[in-house]
Amino acid sequence: MRLLLTLLLGTLVTGCANVRYGGRVAIDGRAFLRPAAIEGQSQGSGPSLLADPSFSVQSENGRHTATLQPFVRADLQDRERTHFDLRQADYVFARGPVELGFGVGTFTWGVMEAHRPVDIINQRDLAEDFEGQAKLGQPYARLGLFGGDFSFEAFALPVHRPRTFPGEAGRLRGYLPVDDEPLYDQDLGAFYPSVAARVAMTRGDIDLGVSGFSGIGREPRFFAQLTSQRVNASYERLHHAGLDLQWTTDAITLKFEGVVRWWSEERQFSFAAALGAERAFLDLGGADLILVAEYHLDNRGPDQPFTVYDNDVFGGFRLAFNDDAGTALGAGALVDLFTGQTYLRASAERRLHENWKAALEAHVFFGSRGGNGRLESALLADHFLQARVAYYF
Repeated sequence: MRLLLTLLLGTLVTGCANVRYGGRVAIDGRAFLRPAAIEGQSQGSGPSLLADPSFSVQSENGRHTATLQPFVRADLQDRERTHFDLRQADYVFARGPVELGFGVGTFTWGVMEAHRPVDIINQRDLAEDFEGQAKLGQPYARLGLFGGDFSFEAFALPVHRPRTFPGEAGRLRGYLPVDDEPLYDQDLGAFYPSVAARVAMTRGDIDLGVSGFSGIGREPRFFAQLTSQRVNASYERLHHAGLDLQWTTDAITLKFEGVVRWWSEERQFSFAAALGAERAFLDLGGADLILVAEYHLDNRGPDQPFTVYDNDVFGGFRLAFNDDAGTALGAGALVDLFTGQTYLRASAERRLHENWKAALEAHVFFGSRGGNGRLESALLADHFLQARVAYYF
């Protein structure tokens, strides 16, 4: 942090063409529609506050950029959901096709909507978002080469960040709370180094990405403690190769992602793949409609990290009304073809006045309580509504 502030000050002193700031502060209100089903959980309904401001400065010649973006959540129901994180705190030097960066940042690979198998740089912040869309900032050093329709990025990731989880009193968690102390399969623990790289190119209507990762995996296995009603998250070494492909023509987009993995010292093999399609209907009575359909497959075994996306289909839509208030509606459903368990999400958002925006979400879970022993069956009593009012600056 001290180094980043020094870089920010140095950039300002040497002449700054761009000073940018933005972000939001928001209040969320959650209402769970059923009583908590797991011992130790609170009802979970109530308000929480969040803030994620962003500040960046760039030198006059555009070569030096420093960015700071913290995130903070204060929740009255679950103390583990009350947390602070640096989503981004980094410095980037760019000259011609070359970029050098270091600090803390977030990066996204892949093209799918519901789940991206190739996306592996950042850890998931499940205390913030049970769907896994929120990410923790990752310490990194990066070399990037960018030229027209081609790019190459190589990452050194010196520290592994353990996944965050809801606490014992929190909703949207597994049957047992997760202990704060993670386990690792080697002596260096979180300081075992990881590396990653990705090559991306565009050829006509086709976007192609090839990526690789070697280090500590982001997904844990869980081991029950013998002395308490808790589980430990255990992280193992992983070698991972991925491919993402997108073909866009007129109003139709076809997508593919595939990965092969080797876990731990035993080199346990698994693969995952996802196929998807999008269809856009533009200017449909003054609105834009996008339909999405995806299939996700993952063959990892019971001795490997758990995944929801082992044999699932996803379908959804987004309807944007193109009005001055930015009104939009969306909905999607994820269905497990093995068990029939279904997760349904619907949302609506609208700008209230200039800097103010309101959003409403509904989350519903269907399935049998037993769920064939599936971990996601712990969520079947966790239907909830969430309303958010945010101020953007």
